[in-house]
Amino acid sequence: MDIFDPTRKRGTLRPSKPKRKQKLKKQPKRATERRRRLFQSKAAPAPAVIRPRTTAESMPPTARWRRFRRDFGVLVRSATNVQAFIASARFYSFLLLVGCLYALYIVGTNQRFYLNNVSIEGVTALAATDILDASGLRGKHIFAIEPMDAAAAIGALPGVISAEVSVNWPHDVQIVVDEDTPVLLWNEGGRDYWVTESGTLVPIFNQTVDLLRVNAVVPLTAQEPNLTALPEINTAPVPVTYLDFVPQEVIAGALELQELYPYITQMEYAPSGGLRFNDERGWLAKYGTGEDLLHKHTIYEEIVNHVQREGIAVEYINVSIVESPVYKPIGLVGSEQ
Repeated sequence: MDIFDPTRKRGTLRPSKPKRKQKLKKQPKRATERRRRLFQSKAAPAPAVIRPRTTAESMPPTARWRRFRRDFGVLVRSATNVQAFIASARFYSFLLLVGCLYALYIVGTNQRFYLNNVSIEGVTALAATDILDASGLRGKHIFAIEPMDAAAAIGALPGVISAEVSVNWPHDVQIVVDEDTPVLLWNEGGRDYWVTESGTLVPIFNQTVDLLRVNAVVPLTAQEPNLTALPEINTAPVPVTYLDFVPQEVIAGALELQELYPYITQMEYAPSGGLRFNDERGWLAKYGTGEDLLHKHTIYEEIVNHVQREGIAVEYINVSIVESPVYKPIGLVGSEQ
């Protein structure tokens, strides 16, 4: 189509001129086969990557160190101090202190270390509750116990010779009491006392103990308290016994008479006449005191056989004096037989 063709529509492209065919450039000589294989065997080097340098890398080492110390100096110093404290002996001392405080807290608050089991041995007449109250061990902590003080407090009780307190881990206490065992029940001035083996008069702690009762017959003047020597107080005066202690011959005689006559439950004692009791055969037997009680018993039984054989009703038989035993018939006025 000609470019000047009047039939060509407006806006259509004009036909381009036919291009001339380009000739191939002259190629270099082909390499030999050997050189071509050698070239192919070599790996191509990796292309270099160009990375832009950062600001920190572009800084000198001293500047970088100063910046590090400025930003992390406090943290580094704190870590260094902690490391030094852990490596020192103070850290292990602190751990030991914490462990001890924790152990004390556990021991102090645990109910296992409070006294729950108190065993008392050697008590026959005294009440166990009185001994426990006197010791002061009820409900105490195992570390708050003073065994020597508790034993001294128990030993101060009347009728106790000595006491021993031993502590067994974790909450057991054993109390061994050497008791001055009561052998007689002594009544004087309307009050009852125990008579121990040593003759000491002590207050009664247990009413269930079954003992021979001895009623003391003392002069009336001895029963009246000396009101002029007492301080002026509102309470009544405390009565005292006529005897400071009971003689051993009285104790031995009363116990021996109970063995000879098991039916005896009580007898009397007078300082002037000794021991006496009501014979179940109907008269009063006066034995006095002394070590020759068996001899007196033999004489007494001979007199009993005599009065029963003769049919004599007697008021009493007195063998307190071995050399001159006597008996008094009922209704006899005057001398004794």
